[in-house]
Amino acid sequence: KEMQKVKIVSKRSVHSVMNEKQLLQKLKNPFLVNMLCSFQNRENLFLVMDYCNRGDLDIIWETREDSNRMKQDFS
Repeated sequence: KEMQKVKIVSKRSVHSVMNEKQLLQKLKNPFLVNMLCSFQNRENLFLVMDYCNRGDLDIIWETREDSNRMKQDFS
């Protein structure tokens, strides 16, 4: 996961991002996407996460909603 520092600061999300990182550091579960490590450069923060073949839940949910809507439209 890549996050631009400028956007984090401009959206006043520094506290939220730090909480996310700390939470992911502590959580280790085979049913969750785990964070392996984190690092940063001048412009970005990076969270190295488990690989998810089909994308994150947000993408899967959007795809599922779109397919359900299409099924309803054609019914």
